[in-house]
Amino acid sequence: MQDVSKSKKNETELAGNETEYTAIVENSLNGIRRSQIDGQIIRANPAACKMFKMSEEEIINKGSETIIGKNDRRIDFLITKLIAKGNAKGEANLIRNDGSKFLAAISASKFTDSFARERVSVSIRDLSERLKYQEKIYTADHLLKKTVDRLKKTLDASMDVICTIDGDGKFVDANAASI
Repeated sequence: MQDVSKSKKNETELAGNETEYTAIVENSLNGIRRSQIDGQIIRANPAACKMFKMSEEEIINKGSETIIGKNDRRIDFLITKLIAKGNAKGEANLIRNDGSKFLAAISASKFTDSFARERVSVSIRDLSERLKYQEKIYTADHLLKKTVDRLKKTLDASMDVICTIDGDGKFVDANAASI
């Protein structure tokens, strides 16, 4: 007679683990897709669907060629590294369903599934928002430097002595008239 309670416990634990794994993938803010080793997509999470502006079925049917920027050599490098080392990460341009391109951080890993099939898991993070903020910071920094430069020129053009003194009473800055 076999002890079925241990087997039932293992099944319940396995089902719980699978549910947890599914919840993590489905609720991830990063796009996650699984594919066969040849690149044929077999799954895409909701974040990937939102990112590419396609349903999971559309992503699967259209395939990797539709979402990969053909002229971006970084993709070739990532694929070569993935094949050689089993994992790769980098940045590359990807394409949404409407044809618009976006820069993405990509990490990919090969793995073997429970049926001994080689698969690839790809995590994709859209960098568009980060790039917008970087551009805003660059623009604000550039404008601030121009404003400070104009202010400095105005102060130096003044015939009056203008200076800045810190909390200890030491001179920090002075215009040309004070020299």
